[in-house]
Amino acid sequence: MVSRLLRRTPPWLRQGARALKAYGRYCGLRLASVILRPFLGERAPLVGYEVDIAAYTRRTGAAYIQSSSAGLGVAVLPRARVLFDYGVVVTPQHTLLADVSPQLGMPPHAHDALAAWRLPPMTRFQGRLAVLTTTAHQRYYHWMFDILPRLGLLRETGLGVDAYLINTEIGYQRQSVEHLSMTPVISPSMLTHIEADELIVPTFPGASGYPTLRTYDFLRKSFLPSPLPVLPRRRLYVTRRDALTRRVVNEDDVVAALSPLGFETVELEGMAVVEQALLFASAELVVGSHGAGFSNLVFSPTGSGVLEFEVKEDFSPSYEILANHRGLRYRRLKCRSVVPGTNDLRVEVADMMAAIRSLLAQQVGPGPTC
Repeated sequence: MVSRLLRRTPPWLRQGARALKAYGRYCGLRLASVILRPFLGERAPLVGYEVDIAAYTRRTGAAYIQSSSAGLGVAVLPRARVLFDYGVVVTPQHTLLADVSPQLGMPPHAHDALAAWRLPPMTRFQGRLAVLTTTAHQRYYHWMFDILPRLGLLRETGLGVDAYLINTEIGYQRQSVEHLSMTPVISPSMLTHIEADELIVPTFPGASGYPTLRTYDFLRKSFLPSPLPVLPRRRLYVTRRDALTRRVVNEDDVVAALSPLGFETVELEGMAVVEQALLFASAELVVGSHGAGFSNLVFSPTGSGVLEFEVKEDFSPSYEILANHRGLRYRRLKCRSVVPGTNDLRVEVADMMAAIRSLLAQQVGPGPTC
């Protein structure tokens, strides 16, 4: 009976009820924070959130070093704290700094950190601790485009730090940290709760999922040799056969159609970051399903072609934006999701070949240039 009534309820009313419930939980926990703070101290629930780190520093007198890029900077926060494995920044006033502690798809008042009834035990860090990690650090795209560029912003300011808070659980994370000479490093966990003499907090290079020219320049300078050696031109089909989502169910047909055109199938899982960068730096044409591997388009030569398989239920414009920054010839191929939940897809081979012929016909001059 209740389920039938819920199905008949207008969507806007259901959404409003969920929002009201979330806001009610938020208010309840804020009240609990006031009551529990005398007993739990710094382990009590957070009292609320701030939405703008630059505005917070102006109001409190904390240092904020403006970047050469508008809207970006690095805050120096005395006696601030950092929580959990994704770098949740907490002020000395026991509030969440929401713009530098995002949670994908969640508004600030629904942040998991604000729902915690008791925070982990706190430890002290003597010196300057730089917070680089953020939400979705386990995903290669967000690692490359949200987290690592914060190091570039920090180094631009010239601020010295005593340690970096950044994840090192996954191979590409460890490789990046070593390659970029970040040391010493604290790899956080969900039990992390650290108060530093000074917490150094860079802003993000841009909105998550929307790569910027600044990020593009940082990654190329960081992972490609200079000068770049002459590389053979390669045509790449990026497989997701070992991924959990967006796998091509008729991949044998796709590979059979691409092979006569000189395409090689590449599996990026387990490949070193620098090796991936050099591979894509040699690519004149890249084909594959939307996924983390396409992050490496940032290393592709200007004028290269890209064909990305799209499933409308699970897609973002990140790589089209990146292709435009890099001057790549980009095409999107709409595909049908055949497995709900994972959005595994079927590629219409004839449509794929037509799109590839169009990309090849657009190539002019001697070919892509780095």
